[in-house]
Amino acid sequence: MNEHYKAVVLDPDSCLEQIKKDNALIGLELTNAIEPNELMNSVTLNKPDLVILDLTTLGNSGKELTAHLRKTSPLMPVFLFCTNPNWTEIENDPLVEMIRSPIDPAEAMYRIEKLMHKVTLTRYRLPNLVTEQLYSDNGRIDARKVAEMFDLSIPDLAHIIGSGIPALYKTPDARSIQQQLISFERIACGLLKLTGSVKGLRIWLNAPNRGLDNELPIKYIKDGYVDDIAAIVEDALLGHPS
Repeated sequence: MNEHYKAVVLDPDSCLEQIKKDNALIGLELTNAIEPNELMNSVTLNKPDLVILDLTTLGNSGKELTAHLRKTSPLMPVFLFCTNPNWTEIENDPLVEMIRSPIDPAEAMYRIEKLMHKVTLTRYRLPNLVTEQLYSDNGRIDARKVAEMFDLSIPDLAHIIGSGIPALYKTPDARSIQQQLISFERIACGLLKLTGSVKGLRIWLNAPNRGLDNELPIKYIKDGYVDDIAAIVEDALLGHPS
């Protein structure tokens, strides 16, 4: 890992002390919080780069805390440990990453680096590219502009994100569909950086991909696997192509 990150950990049982002693997570400066209010105060006052929670010990309270963090600090990345991960719980939140515990330090650092890269893409969108081309005057992602960039029809996009076609035509930047459009923005950010143009983005999406058994990425997108393609693009940006 090339970067150094500050993380606040909700760790009432000091279960991460051994990790700190062994320096297993090199590149992380860990600060413990013994209860949720202390963690929330630390997020506000110390402004860490990410929050680490162990769902194995916290259970449902950990999920509730993650939801509360997302409301109070929308761009705060959250890294979750869990003995039996339910991956579907994080599908709609690109700033949450989960790993099975007990953790493998190398995998943990890879996933943290990937998570922080998503944060960078979300906080600092490519100027004069994604911001202007995908966003409406209201500051929200516009489904029509997404469809145009990805060379999709509005009915195709409506099917992919689970929206009604008339509603998408009427209010393409509705608040209710913003979460479903974030993965398209992740793909656009990554591919515009990798290829340098919308034309390059479309070429990549319509070229056989070895990581997809030589299938076309756009086919996967049309089949609803938008998050999977976003992950492949971000892996390529991190130098870990699938």
